[in-house]
Amino acid sequence: MKFCQLLRSTARHLPEVQELSRQYKQLKKQIRRMQGVLSQGDFQVANECEDEFAKALGSHLRYLNETFVEREEQIVMRLEALEEESRGISTPQGRHLLIRRCVDFHGELVLFMHWSMLAYTGMVKILKKHRKKTGGTVESVPIETLVKQPFFSPEVCHTLIHRVEDAISKLQRQQAQFSGQQAVEEASVTQQDDQSPYQGHEVLAQVHQNIEQIGRHRSRAPTVIIQQTQVALDTWERLRSSAATPSTVLQSGAHQTASHSSSVSHSEVGDS
Repeated sequence: MKFCQLLRSTARHLPEVQELSRQYKQLKKQIRRMQGVLSQGDFQVANECEDEFAKALGSHLRYLNETFVEREEQIVMRLEALEEESRGISTPQGRHLLIRRCVDFHGELVLFMHWSMLAYTGMVKILKKHRKKTGGTVESVPIETLVKQPFFSPEVCHTLIHRVEDAISKLQRQQAQFSGQQAVEEASVTQQDDQSPYQGHEVLAQVHQNIEQIGRHRSRAPTVIIQQTQVALDTWERLRSSAATPSTVLQSGAHQTASHSSSVSHSEVGDS
């Protein structure tokens, strides 16, 4: 399955991916147009197309950064409110309801991180496709600078996710102490303090493990958020393990620290 098709398929389940899919498709069309013009030897028009592409790519990059920063600010405010609420809660029923809200919020953070990593993957693929099809580079957006862009911040995402997991663990311990339980291992969220900072697929691998353990605490059917996080994790597993060019998906020198257990298709994910 091509990357563009995978984006489109994922967007059917994850609304926040729809704009990524639309813009990726538009940028691909511009590259095909440049390729056609170059094959005809019309370099003047090719230069005009190149300028239009650079402008569109810059606009897309601004959209990614602005969207990430805006969502990050909203998430931080909500997280601080949850943490404050958890410190003041005293009843078992209140803690139980707050734990469920934290679990759902945890899923939202996973989706936030997934959006960030898909956005990065799409940008890298577009820049490599542009270089392959036209022989040129976009000077205003060097590919090596993408990992320094605000929208690609796996460490930030991991820190936020870790804080939610810590809040859930504390609430669960308080709940267990109230009910006289001696151990809460099955309901606790696995913490990996000694392995920070995480990068890229390592973050998703650990989060996937944590989601499974958090999910055991739920006594009802998965919410939409939990279902969407599974879609996100399955999508990334496809990209990470079956990409035709894995280095395009994510640059990381470290090995994966925890394995995924989700069952996914192993069809090839190409660069298109």
